[in-house]
Amino acid sequence: MATQKPFRRHSTANPALRPWANRIIGGAVFIILIATLAPFEFISEGVTPTGAIREFFAHPSDWNDLIGNVLLFMPLGFGIALRVQSHGMKLWRGLVIAAIASTLLSLSVEVSQVFLPSRSPSWIDISTNTTGGFCGALSYLALAAIAPNYLQLFDKRVKRVLSVQNLAVALITWVLLMGLISLSLQQAAQLSNWSSDFPLSIGNEKTGDRPWNGRISKVEISDRALSEAEITQVFQGNLLLQPGLVAAYDLTTATNGVLSEVEDRTGTLPNLVAQRNAVRASTRGAIVSGEQWLETAQPAAALSERLQKSSEFTISAIAATSDLNQAGPARILSFSKDPLQRNFTLGQENKQLIFRLRTPITGENGVYTALIVPNIFQDLELHHFLLTYHQNMLRLYVDNPETIYSLELTPEITLFRYLFPFEGRILQLTDFSVSVHKLMFYAVFFVPLGLLLALISAKFKEQVQFDILLVITGIIIPALLLEPIIRNGQFHMQNMIFSIGIAATTMLLTKGSMTAWLYSEGKK
Repeated sequence: MATQKPFRRHSTANPALRPWANRIIGGAVFIILIATLAPFEFISEGVTPTGAIREFFAHPSDWNDLIGNVLLFMPLGFGIALRVQSHGMKLWRGLVIAAIASTLLSLSVEVSQVFLPSRSPSWIDISTNTTGGFCGALSYLALAAIAPNYLQLFDKRVKRVLSVQNLAVALITWVLLMGLISLSLQQAAQLSNWSSDFPLSIGNEKTGDRPWNGRISKVEISDRALSEAEITQVFQGNLLLQPGLVAAYDLTTATNGVLSEVEDRTGTLPNLVAQRNAVRASTRGAIVSGEQWLETAQPAAALSERLQKSSEFTISAIAATSDLNQAGPARILSFSKDPLQRNFTLGQENKQLIFRLRTPITGENGVYTALIVPNIFQDLELHHFLLTYHQNMLRLYVDNPETIYSLELTPEITLFRYLFPFEGRILQLTDFSVSVHKLMFYAVFFVPLGLLLALISAKFKEQVQFDILLVITGIIIPALLLEPIIRNGQFHMQNMIFSIGIAATTMLLTKGSMTAWLYSEGKK
């Protein structure tokens, strides 16, 4: 008697599933790379095998990271299992292939993150990513068992919903949503989340564990950003930060070479009081270290209130380091409660100057997006540091008005922080990374717009005049309206052209496939 082969209905090849599988896998890989490697600025300087291995096994993860990693890789596992079924392979192989593929992709990502200053690789990420891919494949097996024809049913229902009227409503809704998001992003770089119960410290954190070894002679803070002309006058010694001066501490007036208390010349903030030991000082300023630093006797509430109200400031500090290899960063001037909560901090990290500013974008520690300027501390001489913040732009001037370093907390930086929050080292912004952020920002806004227009255009096959009208009303006009909203009233032609190009390219590249899909099997 002939042996009957087991019936394996679930492993029958189905080539019609492959386009769906390819889209899911491609989209999943794209999102994974964006979420884990953006802004793609790889730096080998300072990376050592020993340090990378230590960080790989030492970096902690919280529950948000663990759950996020699993969810991030689930679509990849789902798509791989779907692709396996399309070839008629046994479905258990989909589980194995999904787990292996997820592990290899995750390993590649973690190795790449070693060279990204804003990321921290971890073996835990590889484990959770592999788990996510496996769970994604498992979810496909469960869905295939419960509803074998789910994709065909889903396909028919989606086509039924995509009428011209519904697509037009979706288009208008998306443009309005983009406008609302742009308005909210503008507010995210304000100083609205500052705390008023922090002291102002010079030479250390309030907790005493981030000491700076150096000399500081003057500190002045204003609740407005000085103009370029005023900044020139400041460096010429002809102008204080008036009007708007909130704090002015002169650390060169010591009694018998010692400072025990320093008065704010404006009378706005509490006096600075020596911590641990009396601070030694001379006409060149106060000498601070881990054994002696200065801190306001009470929280500098008036400073927080004034700067929070104006959402702009100017900070002037004349200081000299006594050690070129300090880390922490070591606190030169810090308006903070402890190492994890601050309004702003001016610090030294070896030869780098670091300024952390608290906004809804940067977090309550101000660490996610910091102004980092290399090779500032190259000698032990006094230098004049002047920082201004106005309309999302942070500028640092060193010794003269010509030496300028800047960081713009733009809407694209804001959106990136909201979409992909991470506990990495520090997000360093350079010309390349800023360009990547801008590309991602406009892609998030205008790629969906292009896809909606491609669907509408596909409903009116081969009508060139309609496509031209669609580009004008659906791309150019929204871009013209959104650019001033995105840029806080300013209009940049290059950004508008960029956004139009993204939407138009998306529409042109996808119209053919949209048309073929909508009219496949006679379904409109």
